[in-house]
Amino acid sequence: MLHESRLRAAIDNNVAWCGAMARAHGVATNTDRDAWWAEGTMPDYYPNAISLTRGVEPAVVSERAREIDALSRFDWGVKDSFAEIDLSDAGFHRLFDGTWLDALPAEGDVAADAELSALPLTWRRIEDDRSLQQWERAWGGSHAARSRRIFPASLLTDARVHVLSASLARDRHEIRGGAVLFVANEAVGITNVFAKALAESEVFTSLCTHTRGQHPATPQVLYTSDDASLAAASRNGFSLLGPLSVWVRAPVGLRD
Repeated sequence: MLHESRLRAAIDNNVAWCGAMARAHGVATNTDRDAWWAEGTMPDYYPNAISLTRGVEPAVVSERAREIDALSRFDWGVKDSFAEIDLSDAGFHRLFDGTWLDALPAEGDVAADAELSALPLTWRRIEDDRSLQQWERAWGGSHAARSRRIFPASLLTDARVHVLSASLARDRHEIRGGAVLFVANEAVGITNVFAKALAESEVFTSLCTHTRGQHPATPQVLYTSDDASLAAASRNGFSLLGPLSVWVRAPVGLRD
């Protein structure tokens, strides 16, 4: 039961983060017992629906899909929080599988003491739109020149959202890494971690140390879908909570 409550904390934090992104883009959301969903086009990389309970029937998702199809002009996705639902027959394909993780405060302290990053990074919170645009360009790399911003200025008005940039002491004006912390539902969600000309694992370790310093009594939660990130999380005291899956499909009018 304790493990399940930790998994629920990670899922709830992520759902709230997706809701914050929806509101920042002017997209209304809704929730019932089985799912959270957006009633409009979500920004790139963010799901239009998230399952909230185990045992959700594919038919429930299919019904929700018909509603979202009517609203979306682009490919859209479903995050199955428990990796239980096969949506193949509903016209989806599996984009990736992932793993929910958390680090409890005591566990994080012990792990961090064993391997602190030697990288002398300074973390600061982004507080104005010009800095946020610079941060998004660093985060997005070659994909930053898109017509629609992922991280609009309105995000900065949400006190739960901490957009962080990291710099080296020798050049504090150059962004060398970044992340978003989302402080809600009794957890600190870690997302959108990136590194510029540095090892992402070292940036991640530095970020975890910074986060523990800012929120020492609050669990850190995240999900990852690649082995390197999973290994970095494990070295920093994170424990596996359970699997998830992300499925995508095109709206009816755009399918082959």
